[in-house]
Amino acid sequence: MSALNELSIAAAGAALRAGKITSRALTEDALARVAALDPKLNAFILVLRDRALAEADAADADFKSGRDRGPFHGIPYGIKDIYDLAGTSTTCHSKLRLDAIATTDSVVAAKPRDMPLIHISVSTRLLSSSYAVFRRPTKARDYLHHTSIYFFQAFS
Repeated sequence: MSALNELSIAAAGAALRAGKITSRALTEDALARVAALDPKLNAFILVLRDRALAEADAADADFKSGRDRGPFHGIPYGIKDIYDLAGTSTTCHSKLRLDAIATTDSVVAAKPRDMPLIHISVSTRLLSSSYAVFRRPTKARDYLHHTSIYFFQAFS
């Protein structure tokens, strides 16, 4: 695994804007960590690999053309499966909802798309489990900062 997972969101964003890394590389790294670690963590029910790579390529094209859509532009993340994400099942980790395919995005899913964050997965476990896959937190504030990404718009 590369050291990309060691970058904070701010550092990854700065590296994206400076052209030192690409959103595709960041997303591929996150996807590789999911593939390597999820068999033990069991944190994800759905990995949106093709969708994530397409969104990453679009973010990279934006950066190349000088379009910057904010501090989370091009950053990969996972969304909890209690939030509707159009075209995916919203199971709420229940077998009763296996066929509940969302037709629209929830507010929590739509706001990151406006930024745009890269949706790589739908997670089933606590947010800190999915965060451990993307980046190894070194301080308690890393968890707090990460959690705010998931809920930054939910309570405003």
